[in-house]
Amino acid sequence: MADSLSNTKCAMCCEDTARYCCPTCAKKTCSLRCVKSHKMKFQCSGVRCKTKFISLDNFKCSNLQSDLVFLEDMDRLVNSTAHHSQSKFNRRHQNFQVGVLCLVAKQRGVDLKILPNGMSRRKENTTNFNRKEKCIKWRIQWLFPEVGVEYTDKCVSEQESLGDALRKYIDLEKADAVYKQSLKKYCEVGTQGVCVFLKNELVPGREMRYHQLDISQTLKSCLNKKTIIEFPTLHVVLHEKTASYPTGSQHIDDVCAV
Repeated sequence: MADSLSNTKCAMCCEDTARYCCPTCAKKTCSLRCVKSHKMKFQCSGVRCKTKFISLDNFKCSNLQSDLVFLEDMDRLVNSTAHHSQSKFNRRHQNFQVGVLCLVAKQRGVDLKILPNGMSRRKENTTNFNRKEKCIKWRIQWLFPEVGVEYTDKCVSEQESLGDALRKYIDLEKADAVYKQSLKKYCEVGTQGVCVFLKNELVPGREMRYHQLDISQTLKSCLNKKTIIEFPTLHVVLHEKTASYPTGSQHIDDVCAV
């Protein structure tokens, strides 16, 4: 480039020797001032046209390298667009599923509250409506305050009784050895020696109130006329500790349990 411009005068000032060649219009200029001047005068962008035809006789290694960079840029753009479209589709699909879940939950008499996207409880929630079985599969967080342990079931049918769902943790015959070890106090008394509580989300401020659930009933019945934030968190409490869980009533208007 330097050799080709060594004896060429600037196309703008016609005084100094040209030092630059515009990649768009090939005008030769000597300084930044002249470069800007030529862009204004000729309405030139100063950006090389990446798709401009170059004959094989004039094709150089620099042109080949430039074409490879152009193709890489296009490949990144296509992949980015495809990823964005897929992400947008996934978001719409997820929003549709959440909408269906909330509608079905309302039909069950459950006031299901969904948190904004990005919040940890929203990300963790695996609750879904199974269309084939026409059944809600709930994510349940089990808290065992006496031993400071918690476990999570990702998919519990609303048709299953609360007691059956709990037995896998505290039944001496059905519980896994790991659960028996960590939940020894609970396994000693079994389901007959515990009460299950669900926090009353409608009680404002620091007034903690709970719903005591009947573990002989199905999860569907237990959650009827309750407010749930994303998924139920159930407190499994020994009988002698129930005084720490005051109960209170909850009312939901305009919902119909089915």
